[in-house]
Amino acid sequence: MLIKFKCYTEEGKEKEFREGWNKRKGLNIVLATSYKKLKWKVADRVSECAKVVVYKVFEDGSKSIDKVFFCKDKLCPICNRRRAVKHRIRATDIITKFMEKEPNAVFLFCTFTIKNVDGDELGNAMSELAKAYGKLQKRARLSKVVLGSLRATEVTRNKETGQYHPHIHAIIAIKSTYFKGSNYITHKEWLQLWKDCLDINYNPVVNIKRIKPKEEDGSLTSAVVETVKYPVKSDDYDLEDTEIVSELREGLFRKRQLAYTGQFKEIDKELAKENKEDQEKKKMIGTLLSTWDNTLKRYKWSDEEPTEGGVAKQIKQNPRTLSY
Repeated sequence: MLIKFKCYTEEGKEKEFREGWNKRKGLNIVLATSYKKLKWKVADRVSECAKVVVYKVFEDGSKSIDKVFFCKDKLCPICNRRRAVKHRIRATDIITKFMEKEPNAVFLFCTFTIKNVDGDELGNAMSELAKAYGKLQKRARLSKVVLGSLRATEVTRNKETGQYHPHIHAIIAIKSTYFKGSNYITHKEWLQLWKDCLDINYNPVVNIKRIKPKEEDGSLTSAVVETVKYPVKSDDYDLEDTEIVSELREGLFRKRQLAYTGQFKEIDKELAKENKEDQEKKKMIGTLLSTWDNTLKRYKWSDEEPTEGGVAKQIKQNPRTLSY
């Protein structure tokens, strides 16, 4: 997927764009320091994340990342931002294409939860959530009306109790006949279905809301953004707290954040091929280089402070940039 960023001509917006990178890289360094305190080998990999970023600049004024090394750590602020942008574009494209095929489909924005858990139970809770959602999609009541869905997991932390709240946000596309006769599922039935899939003896929170995609309030866009946002926000916890960092990283390890089902999954495969072809057609007119200066605690950009030796030398000195 080709992620395009606008080349801002307004000084304020360009400054905001660059300061965003500075902030996230600064937090990335804090995270790497916590990993070092925990004596985890991944610390070096995380600290190397996005030290050098080479952008392609295109004829239409947009730019996209050309070469960079991303650590892909689940807690890395840089990689979380990158994933959120990619997922948002991907999900929007899928839903747009789906609406062309199924113009009468109805969209539901759903939240499915379980009770709060301690840090050492987070990993199991995440697995149970994903498993339960898979079971839910196969239930006869849903399978006969659901056309496709997007689900994403999120974790928040209660600062008072120290417990974690894992939950699922989902956008479910259903047939227009859903609201007719026996096809309709009441909130009470949704709750019971989710409860059965989790195999629990308490009532979890389940929220089902209809989205009207053609409304001017942008409810569908808001739902997409809410669904594919960061799995865990760095604002919700202290990156310097090694106990919290350890609990979150181990809880999120090898857990899939995003998944598509039904027609959404089929369209995703189609678009992956189309995006590759579009990328090959784009005409590049230049490059823009940014390098992290750990002394200044900010990136140096090639258009403001030319880097000695240029792009080629920086890539040679930082061979990991070629791994992307």
